[in-house]
Amino acid sequence: MSTTIHNGYILSPGTDVFAFVDRVRAVMNPVRDRLDAKVLAEAAVRLIDDADLAGAARPKSPLAKAFMEFDEQQHKAGKGSWEHDPNRFEMSLGQDAKTGRVLVLVRAERPEFRDAFAAMDEVAEYAYWNNADQPEGITESEWRQRKDAWNRVLPGAGVPADTMLDMRLRVDHFVGMLTLAQHKDGVHPLILDTLPTREQRARRLLRAARYRVARDSDDLWGMMRTVERGLPEVAADLAPLLSDITAADLTGSGTPADATQVVSLLAQDAKAFAVHEQAPPHNDAPVRTPFSKTLTADEKAAAASRRQARTASSGGEGAAGPHLPSE
Repeated sequence: MSTTIHNGYILSPGTDVFAFVDRVRAVMNPVRDRLDAKVLAEAAVRLIDDADLAGAARPKSPLAKAFMEFDEQQHKAGKGSWEHDPNRFEMSLGQDAKTGRVLVLVRAERPEFRDAFAAMDEVAEYAYWNNADQPEGITESEWRQRKDAWNRVLPGAGVPADTMLDMRLRVDHFVGMLTLAQHKDGVHPLILDTLPTREQRARRLLRAARYRVARDSDDLWGMMRTVERGLPEVAADLAPLLSDITAADLTGSGTPADATQVVSLLAQDAKAFAVHEQAPPHNDAPVRTPFSKTLTADEKAAAASRRQARTASSGGEGAAGPHLPSE
């Protein structure tokens, strides 16, 4: 049976497990706070930018709405799904009965957690797998010792909950996120420190507009490559037209920005992108990818008709600009 433990570590001899857990919390809590702040900051800025570009009223409090939307999404997401608690940190600790050493499994999607954990003084990498050769620098004897150690800590079916002590940094997102969203001084410093740059905001807006144009493409990989083509250059032109986001904007007391120039540039880019999307290929052979879908002649004609209709509605005098994703 294949064994893959890429997230395995071993603690220094004599490490007090309970004291170690306390140190892990002290290291990981600030990492978690910063990641959560980034989620809220990006969501609040998205609400502000989309409202300004649509000429609509901003949310009463973009930061509060960002929190409520994330909280609602978390309630809908099932535990174990990729949407649930994206900034989680969990670990399982088990003692090797032969050596007395403590082995650790880390479960965290964000590399910031894994990097912080691996940098702790008591921690050393202790991965093992049997579906490929061992890494360079590890002898066959050392690799076999790892295999035996993990087999002792995870016997039988190898379920961590059966033989290891589990630790979760947070039960869920709510308390930490709420503390960040409703800071006593208005806006938490971490929120302000993790706001997306104007360049990042410009790229998001451009991608949103281009994906709307290309949504009927039957070639997913080709569409993704096309959407990114020339995007950094256009984003560099768009970024200076965006206004900086302030604490007042996040709490709802800011003044909406004049987005006329931004809307105009996005409309021009969407129109140019649509023309490029409709250009005939250099040869008659279709480009196929693993995600390509075989369309009938009628389906292709209908897709082309929809693209032409969107192009006509987004270009020319008085154009309203590209459609942004609905909230």
